[in-house]
Amino acid sequence: MPNQKPQRLIIEYGDGSTKEVEFGRLSRAAQIELSKLGGFPIPSPLIFIPQKYLLLKWKDGWYEVTGIEEDSGELLRYYVIQRNEEAGRLVIERPGTYPRLIIISRRPKELEQVIAINDKSMKVCALAQEGIAVEGGKTEYHYKLDKNGENSIEEIIDLLKMVLKKDSLKAKELLARSDAQRVKEYERIRKEISLKASEREQDVLGFLQMLLQRLAREER
Repeated sequence: MPNQKPQRLIIEYGDGSTKEVEFGRLSRAAQIELSKLGGFPIPSPLIFIPQKYLLLKWKDGWYEVTGIEEDSGELLRYYVIQRNEEAGRLVIERPGTYPRLIIISRRPKELEQVIAINDKSMKVCALAQEGIAVEGGKTEYHYKLDKNGENSIEEIIDLLKMVLKKDSLKAKELLARSDAQRVKEYERIRKEISLKASEREQDVLGFLQMLLQRLAREER
């Protein structure tokens, strides 16, 4: 069965109910362990299922990347719930189904900007607290979404260009290397520019590859 790749993991419970998980949303380590149990080939480390990413920026300059579905729409809402602990909720439109909910656990009240980006388009949204609601033992902090905010993606691109220049390396040359070589280089680069993965390592690696492909198109 050439070129076949795992698509879904189906979990069956004792009562007969099932739950499906996209294989590409599992961590690389989980994919490898499952491949050993199931007898199918280990997927290439550069099979990046998400084709759209969120770049999250905090007020202290911390950046994280998370992959989202390609058909994800507008950022609908951001709010922070405080009970014993604080947790942010980022709500993203999905056509024909329920919105996607992303939980922000790191300093949720200090999240400053969200950028939704794929290879063809980009939407920037700055966050500013605008209201507080208290109910029982719960406090909700509501945020205004400014969709004309400053574009922080250029900061990441400039850092990426600096690393490539320091290494006397062009984006096209890096993209032409083998999967194993690219993964190693991507890991090194993301650490140099302090870019973190929110959940899955392959998200930040896929995001870097997308930026490198953009730079490669600009190179002569």
